[in-house]
Formats: sequence, C-alpha cells, structure tokens
Amino acid sequence: MSPPATKPGTVSLDALLTAVRNAVDSGRIGSPVNVRVHWQFSGTDVKAAALAAVRIADEALALDEPAWRVRTGKLEASKGRMLNVLGEDRRGRTLLATLCRGEANEFALTVFGNHGTLRLEHSRLDENSLGAVDSDAAWRQSLAEAIA
Repeated sequence: MSPPATKPGTVSLDALLTAVRNAVDSGRIGSPVNVRVHWQFSGTDVKAAALAAVRIADEALALDEPAWRVRTGKLEASKGRMLNVLGEDRRGRTLLATLCRGEANEFALTVFGNHGTLRLEHSRLDENSLGAVDSDAAWRQSLAEAIA
C-alpha cells in the first residue's frame, strides 16, 4: 500500500526541520533570536503538538535551559482546546507557539534573526509525520511538566 497523498502546501516535520536548519546554517537571517509558531491541527493531541512546535523552534534557537509560561483555554465555538506556550532561554532567545484544535490544518512559522526573517505561511504540517519528538532534548521534561 502506498502512503496517503498529502495536500499541496503540506510539509512533513523532518522536511521542515531540515529547511529550518539549512536556513539557519546558511547565515541568511543571522543569529535566530525569536520563533513564532501558529498551528491549528485536527488529529494531534495538544501536548504532542506543543512538543512538536518547540522541537521546530529548538532547531533554530538551540534552546539553553528555557523557562516556560503556558496558558490554556477553551474555544467556545469549536469546543476545542487552545494552548499558548512562551519559552525564554537563559540567553534571552524566545519562542511563542499558539496551538489550537480545529477542523482545518493550518501552519505558519516565523524565525526572526538579527539580520533577517525566515517565513513559512499558508501551509499545513503533516500530523502523520510527527512521530516521537526527541525524547532526549533537554527542554522536553520541563515543557511536559509546564503543560501538565
């Protein structure tokens, strides 16, 4: 059986991580200082989505002992759950991820560097490509505790 076809504009987690790493390594945006993720998903657990979003941000920022602020909320119309994750590491680099469950899969990523910006807009993140997020990442345990 062949894998299911993906919709145009859909990107896998591995492809996204590779693209972010290549852009950062090229020096085109300078040193990354902030990452912003907006993601509406339909089939992924909110905690798994947060771990994936921070994994993407970590690819750009190489987070160093981040502190987390997490805010949750209920979405009235869709009865879904919303999660905002703000992380700041000891070098002052920050990330803000806004995650919510909904009917559509919509994904946007912005990496701000001190010399430029990397953007992915009007896209979808293939939820089937998430798999296990790096279990050995130093930030994983503290983020999981902040979400719980």
